[in-house]
Amino acid sequence: MDTIETAAAPTRIRIGERFSLETVLSRDDIRDAARLLGDDNPVHLDEQAAIEAGFSGIIAAGPHTSALHSALLAKHYSKLAPMLGLEYSVRFHRVVTADAPLYFEWEVVAVEYKPSLKGELVSLVGKVVQGGRDVMTGTSKVVVRFPEYAAAATPAG
Repeated sequence: MDTIETAAAPTRIRIGERFSLETVLSRDDIRDAARLLGDDNPVHLDEQAAIEAGFSGIIAAGPHTSALHSALLAKHYSKLAPMLGLEYSVRFHRVVTADAPLYFEWEVVAVEYKPSLKGELVSLVGKVVQGGRDVMTGTSKVVVRFPEYAAAATPAG
């Protein structure tokens, strides 16, 4: 796999790396998340209202699905080193339904050591799939701060 490297520090994260998670959202998961998010849209809370709106049942709120997707970044990278999300953008393609497997995935498309960020700047593309179809796609940038970079970094001032 290719990597983008600087003379100062080769990167530890590699272009092409992928990580994923599969889960199922129950109707209760969807309702609970909508309530926690303050989303009172009946299609997230009431089965009959969702059916009357043309869905097969309640559907997940967009922030619910996108939060799970972005949380996968933290779950993955925080096992390696402290990390910080810098950018996150999504596009919704279809609704997410209850009780069907959801597949969350990220792929590294660029990485470079950034002394100003005291770590590796990682650019990723991601997707969420249900029933074999993309329900959401997205991009993200995170910085991963391996201990060796903190020691070499100049204090911000």
